[in-house]
Amino acid sequence: MSNRIILSGMLLFTAACVTQALNAQGTPVPASTTLVCQGTRINGTPFTFPFLANTSPAPTLGAVCVPNGKKMPKGKSVMGTAPKASKVFAVVFVPSSTTGGTSNTNQPPAPPAGTTPPAPPAIQAGIANLRNAKANLQNAGDKWGDHRANAIKDIDQALNVCGLPQTTGNGEMKSGYTDITSLMTAATEQLTQAQTEFKNAKNPWGGRRDSALTFIAEAVQELKLATTAANAPK
Repeated sequence: MSNRIILSGMLLFTAACVTQALNAQGTPVPASTTLVCQGTRINGTPFTFPFLANTSPAPTLGAVCVPNGKKMPKGKSVMGTAPKASKVFAVVFVPSSTTGGTSNTNQPPAPPAGTTPPAPPAIQAGIANLRNAKANLQNAGDKWGDHRANAIKDIDQALNVCGLPQTTGNGEMKSGYTDITSLMTAATEQLTQAQTEFKNAKNPWGGRRDSALTFIAEAVQELKLATTAANAPK
């Protein structure tokens, strides 16, 4: 009889050990707990999200995790209770530089080498003004000295930086003997607007924004010199 009691006691003790998990502090936690992603939002409030089912790589205790598809701070994989009917799930954070891994931060894939990514909206508007300014300069006449042609070359350089190769030929540099001041004025306004739009673009576009601004500034200066030359006493 005593042997049966001892055996039963051992079985009960073993079962208790199996169901009694411990958290990071060594405190027993309920058997219903599982790995969850916990962290703190930027505003200081905590978050807890369950892991996405069958996520790869699989979460492990202590792994760095991120809410899937959300711009939030990283969390840590801990034993906890997942919120019911959660609409947000977490994944294990994999740095984009990790060999053989893929980033789980839902960032758009990098464009292939040698290609130019799409321009941000503000810069697209600036590019349109660069093109319009160039078209007007091509027909503004030749009384502007070399400054008009130099401005066109600078605009071409800016467009080249933006992934829009320009072929500068003699035809576009010689607009004829008819000088149209209104076209020069329009070109100056459009070029100045393009400069403002590039400056206001928050996205540096991989350094293209600042490189293009260098050529745009040179073109603006050339048009100022062109106007001064045209108005100089003969």
